[in-house]
Amino acid sequence: MLFAGNLKAVLKNNDVYLIRENAEPVLLYSSRSLAREAKILQEKLTDCMTNQKTLLYVGVWHSALEVILDDELLKHLVVLQSATGSLPIDGRARLLQTRPDWEEFLRSLNGKESFEVFIHPRMAKFDFLGQLQADLRMAAGRIKTIHQLQNLWQYNARRNRPLWKRARSLSQYRLSAPPVILSAGPSLTDWLQANRGQHFAELWCADTALPAALNACLKPSLVFSIDPGFASMEHFWAVDKSQRGNFALVVDTLSYPGVWELPVDSLYSYRGSNPLADEAPAAWPQLFNAGGDVTGLMISFANFRGYKTENLQIAGNEGVHRRYVSHARGTSYFQRYCNLSDRFKTAENYFYVLSARYGNTGV
Repeated sequence: MLFAGNLKAVLKNNDVYLIRENAEPVLLYSSRSLAREAKILQEKLTDCMTNQKTLLYVGVWHSALEVILDDELLKHLVVLQSATGSLPIDGRARLLQTRPDWEEFLRSLNGKESFEVFIHPRMAKFDFLGQLQADLRMAAGRIKTIHQLQNLWQYNARRNRPLWKRARSLSQYRLSAPPVILSAGPSLTDWLQANRGQHFAELWCADTALPAALNACLKPSLVFSIDPGFASMEHFWAVDKSQRGNFALVVDTLSYPGVWELPVDSLYSYRGSNPLADEAPAAWPQLFNAGGDVTGLMISFANFRGYKTENLQIAGNEGVHRRYVSHARGTSYFQRYCNLSDRFKTAENYFYVLSARYGNTGV
């Protein structure tokens, strides 16, 4: 399902009904209204084609809607299939039928596209709009971040190129067991308290979570750092020199140059999906980080080594804030803003800004 609701589309006597558990069926299309709906879509798509837009249609697709729509018009249509069911479809329209399909579509956007959203009136009662708006806001934030980082990525690529010879291919890293993955979300605090001082054969840690993990007497096997900005150095300031030999560091080809220069015993790298990474050694594995964050990279590498996402133990990756606190206790962000806070500039205010900036919902 694209959105919450568990809707099913059922065809009865050429009429299409929406059925949800413990609710009365809702008539979506009658045999006569399908032709009228197709005419409305034709007018909207003609306008979108004229104005170089793409129409996001939130509804349930039916082959009868395609009868009067030619291939040129359908190029400007993306259907967000919002109910399950086996309705007749002739396959010419682009349908996004699952949540991964929709997320992959959002990740493919580069900010040059222009969209118009059309929600079938009968679908509006199922509260799709709020989730749709949240998804589009997240996509817009990702695109804005990419545009802001373009110059920084190019600078890092030039600075890091002579440093690439320091790193080994990440494919050479030997896994001894399925990895336990630590992100830096607020739930990591409880996980660290429950697992303090324990030994894990493979413990992978986001750089943001590194200070908290070390304070809990844990020894990460791999620490991943992909942030291209100076702030990524802050996660290593609290690391004693004697501790740097206890873990290997994984860096992106476009990570901040100062992280590349850290005095660690083992340094690994890979080729990401950014075109600037194409110049990296061909022996390095190419990892596609769908999430774009450091946790997504750790999951991508685990998948690359044959471990399925659903079989991984992941802590601190809830993707939400807890009472407007977006990071676990012990992370450098948490420590810095607790130390600098006063009555007028509190840590809670800072985390509230972070939560609003990245669109995280609360728990």
